[in-house]
Amino acid sequence: MPPKTKTTHCSLEVLSVRFIQLIRQYLATEKSASAPAPAASVPVPTVILSEKADKVFLEKFQLVLSQNAIEPDFSVETFAVKMGLGRTQFYNKVKKLTGKTPLEHIREARFQEAARLLVETNMTIDEIREKCGFMHPTYFYNNFKAQFGMSPAMYRKTR
Repeated sequence: MPPKTKTTHCSLEVLSVRFIQLIRQYLATEKSASAPAPAASVPVPTVILSEKADKVFLEKFQLVLSQNAIEPDFSVETFAVKMGLGRTQFYNKVKKLTGKTPLEHIREARFQEAARLLVETNMTIDEIREKCGFMHPTYFYNNFKAQFGMSPAMYRKTR
């Protein structure tokens, strides 16, 4: 009978991404230690697997964001936990893939929801502000105006 060993379950995608990272590290160290490696030694599927993993990540990112953005206690930390990453790793990956920070994405989603509610409902601006996770009125009004070029009341009137 074989000895019992501790096993961990990883998805094939996670293993593939890690494998690709290790290959890239190896190639980078070998390239710096010797003459440039021939182009044929760089595995072509690496890019495809990496792009697929990034696409899956971004799809999950959008889903989690749309489901949680207007929650007042939804923060970058809780976002990272829901994505299964540490805060720093999550921040770096989002910034690399989108050019924006996770906080910018949360804020943008909240303002988009506020703008939608201003047009589609008769809720007061304060009700919308609170529903979208903005606790401080001045912060909401100033940043709404900065994003949309007009106050929430004016936005409602012009739409």
